[in-house]
Amino acid sequence: MSPEVEDQRDRERLLDRLHSLRTIVPVFAQELASARRQATRLRTENGRLLAEVRRLQRQHAGRNEVRELKLATKARPQTKSIDPTRGTGDIQYADQVARLG
Repeated sequence: MSPEVEDQRDRERLLDRLHSLRTIVPVFAQELASARRQATRLRTENGRLLAEVRRLQRQHAGRNEVRELKLATKARPQTKSIDPTRGTGDIQYADQVARLG
């Protein structure tokens, strides 16, 4: 084949490839734009979910503190103390003793 024919074939191949790229590149650009929008939505959603997790952790920690306080109050042993006005032993619960302090 002559160099002119080969140049013509090369030119046709390049034009076909250019046409193919011109149809594919816009699709990639649309996909990229869509992915960027989705990434922005996901970052926003992730921030909202992290805030919700933090709120729930604080709420759960508060409930645990209350629960532990209730359990500690219930678990206090009975103590025997002497009432100085009566001169006799009087059983009182630990929460009453705790109030006296």
